Amino acid sequence: MTAFLYRMPSGIAGDVTRQSISTIEAQVLDSSNAFGAFGLFGKIASSKFIPVGSGDLATAIYGLLVRPYPSQGANASDPLGTSVPKTSGLADVLRRGYASVKCNNGTPALNGKVYVRVGNASGVKVVGGIEATPELTVAGGVITGTGTGTIAGTVSVDAIPGTWSLVLQTTSGTSKVTVNDPNGLRHPDATVGTAYTSGGLTFTITAGGTMTAADSFAPVVTANTIEVARCRFMSAADASGNAEIAYNI
Repeated sequence: MTAFLYRMPSGIAGDVTRQSISTIEAQVLDSSNAFGAFGLFGKIASSKFIPVGSGDLATAIYGLLVRPYPSQGANASDPLGTSVPKTSGLADVLRRGYASVKCNNGTPALNGKVYVRVGNASGVKVVGGIEATPELTVAGGVITGTGTGTIAGTVSVDAIPGTWSLVLQTTSGTSKVTVNDPNGLRHPDATVGTAYTSGGLTFTITAGGTMTAADSFAPVVTANTIEVARCRFMSAADASGNAEIAYNI
């Protein structure tokens, strides 16, 4: 039995908060890929509803696993706030509406974006978990070509994920550099030895050896979280980390 000493939580993860304007449909669960909790986004694979996984794209998201009524979880004796979903059979999936979710990272705010972690898990940052802050990383600082130059880069929250192409235009330690993003769009030229920022990617190429025309770098920007389309936080989180979201509204 749980005792609330000061106040009850504002919501319980997976609870549909505005029933009359929410659309819920039944989908089949996959016992080999079960959800660990209610209030998580999932995708359809082989005609079954499974959790969002490592490396998934935002386009894979199908809906939110919500709590059925009157059954709450796999075990009838589970407490409401800690019950786990069934591992097989039918699940209730929110396709449109409002629900309470657990935010693992960041600070939810009214109209704030909703993200799902798909990589770089650590601590409370679990794959499939919901967060309020995007996270991107950049790697791939090895030169291809004659020179021995190096690159150091960082990314902002709006960086374009994927493999960037940075190609020296001349044989020079201060060569101009052609910059193309992962979508093939050319950005303003960079210069070896000068800090550069465009498309959310910031880098500095440091000359080394004989920096030669066509030497190149291919930094890879990885999105560790994906933004849930047409989804916004409707409240700040309570002391338990629960917040309301609006999905496809």
